Amino acid sequence: MMSLSINSLKRTFIPFTFFFCFSSAIGIFYSIHNTADSNPLTVWIFLFFGLLSFLLLLFLILFELSRLFLNIRKNTAGSKLRSKIIGVFATIAIMPVLIVAILAVIFFERGIEAWFSKRVQTALEKSAAIADNYAEEIKKKVEGDALFISLKLSNYSSANFNNRLQLNHALNNLAIERGANELAVINLNGNIISASKNSFFLPNNISPSNIFASRKDKSSPLVFINDNKNNNLSVITPIVGHFGLYLYFSRYLDPVMIYNLKSVKKAVNDYSAAKKNSDESKITFTMVFLSVALILLLLAVWLGMAFANSLIDPISSLISASESVSAGNLKVRISSHKKKTDEISSLIYSFNKMVKQLYDQRKDLVTANEQIDNRRRFTESVLTGVKSGVLGIDAEDRVFLVNKSALELLENDASNLIGFRIFDLFPSLIKVVEDVRELKLSFGEEQIDYFVKGKKKKFIVRVSFENYKSLNSGYVVTIENITELIKIQRAAAWSDIAKRIAHEIKNPLTPIQLSADRLKHKYLNKISEEKNVFISCIDTIIRQVSTIHRMVNEFSTFAEMPRPIFQKISLKQIIIGSIGMNKLANQKLLITSNLDKIKNTTLKADPNLINQALNNLFKNSINAINENKKINKAGKIHIELNKKNASYLLDFIDNGTGFPDNKEYLLEPYISRSKKGSGIGLAVVKKIMEDHKGSIELSNNPKVQGARVRLIFPLNKKNEQIKA
Repeated sequence: MMSLSINSLKRTFIPFTFFFCFSSAIGIFYSIHNTADSNPLTVWIFLFFGLLSFLLLLFLILFELSRLFLNIRKNTAGSKLRSKIIGVFATIAIMPVLIVAILAVIFFERGIEAWFSKRVQTALEKSAAIADNYAEEIKKKVEGDALFISLKLSNYSSANFNNRLQLNHALNNLAIERGANELAVINLNGNIISASKNSFFLPNNISPSNIFASRKDKSSPLVFINDNKNNNLSVITPIVGHFGLYLYFSRYLDPVMIYNLKSVKKAVNDYSAAKKNSDESKITFTMVFLSVALILLLLAVWLGMAFANSLIDPISSLISASESVSAGNLKVRISSHKKKTDEISSLIYSFNKMVKQLYDQRKDLVTANEQIDNRRRFTESVLTGVKSGVLGIDAEDRVFLVNKSALELLENDASNLIGFRIFDLFPSLIKVVEDVRELKLSFGEEQIDYFVKGKKKKFIVRVSFENYKSLNSGYVVTIENITELIKIQRAAAWSDIAKRIAHEIKNPLTPIQLSADRLKHKYLNKISEEKNVFISCIDTIIRQVSTIHRMVNEFSTFAEMPRPIFQKISLKQIIIGSIGMNKLANQKLLITSNLDKIKNTTLKADPNLINQALNNLFKNSINAINENKKINKAGKIHIELNKKNASYLLDFIDNGTGFPDNKEYLLEPYISRSKKGSGIGLAVVKKIMEDHKGSIELSNNPKVQGARVRLIFPLNKKNEQIKA
């Protein structure tokens, strides 16, 4: 913006300067060669133009030099080269001007004698006469205007003179009408009676009585007053009909005109003196020529600088643009005239073409990079929707890409995975990757155990190479969680086994129990020796058969779980019923709850299955408490029901032995924490919760020793259990 304003200023200022130079040169030439017909004021004006031209040229040169020195200090592109070329062209321009000036002085000295001829003397004398006539004419005009106003005022009455406002107004109008700068009515002592509003410089020491008494021309009705200080021509004249009142009239004269009049008189005197002192005149005129030569010299210097700038500016623009390109700005262009066909214009055209090609290429690269980035985002979005975990591995076996499913499976953050070696996560993959690389296979897989926060998960990890023929190519690792699948398969297998065991064992149990009862009743009275041993053996057989029968029933229950029949129930009432039944069966057990604070617990579920799940939890807790009697003499169970995030959370908290570290396996069939347990209870609860679209969570009581089992019942928008 600054350079733009400077250029626009130069476009206006330079033609203005040349106009003054040529105008003053023509005027001075005309004045010198037409001395007889020229007006001194005109000569003065042209000389003033010459001085102004000199100052304008000097300003232009100093301005360019200041810019040059400033650019050199800032180390601007091309500034040093510009200074050298300007110096060369300025020197070339100065030499001819100096030679011409010296020759002009020599020729002037020969022709100066012709200046003091009679013709020149006559011209000067006539100029002096003209000046005197001009001054006399101005004086007469002032005299006529003053007498006219005095005559006007003589017609006024005394009342008019006593009315100050009216008299001031009249003087203002008369001053405007007759072109007076100052107009006033004064008395004999010089006191001002009234004055026009522009009368700022009225003299305070005028005494009309003294002035008229000392005048030379007694017949003249007015007296002129000299006021050279303010360039005014002033006159005093009495107002007829009003004794003691005088009119003061003053008109402002152009100081230039006064100066020119004096200059003419002075020129005549100076010419006479110069004629007597021709040697001094020669020196004076020599200085005039030197002044003109100096103007020409400055003009030549400026033209040389302008030409050098026109040559250097494109080169400086090229250097500056090259620096911008090196800094990364490929939008820079250098303006050039299409009509020019010189080498510099061709260079600028080639530079602009090169930068445009670079800009287009970078734009294509940016576009390609954006496309690659869009593909990457698309791939990541696709991988986000994939249920399997996906890890991108580079040639150095480090993770560079991980999808959302992988983060969820590994329960980790991307910051803890990206950049780390895959073998730190899965050490067993080392052999798989090595085998795939050695055998040049496209993929390989391995089933591994992965521990996350104490939980054991089973993963199928597959390794797929991008280019299996290259040993240094990256590969993709996919992870599938088969933990639940294995549990389901194991549960299905146990269910099938349970059916067969129940079928094979249940049939002979009844005859065995009946036979034991018959033996007891038939031979109890017949045995006289070791009767107690006989009774103990028979009771043991009957008791173990009952235990086996109970286990077979549990197997049958797990193997043939009924499908839930959903109906609207109150979860609170089912829990209260289960608590009451277990309190009657275990009167020493302390059972507490927060059910008195719970109001509405309506949902759709199978009440029989929910009651069965609650009874299984009570049974497991009671067994764990009985095994922990050495530590806790009194058994405690606390039941807490809450609603959170559109789900009912039912917590069973006891003070039994608690859960082991691998507590997740307790949810699998036939795995028990109790010596008396069959390992079916929690598996049945899990199956019931899954049928109700719920879940079960096992944890230890953080406050005291014991276990906590949480049943989660999700609800729909109508606060009803989601249908299976």
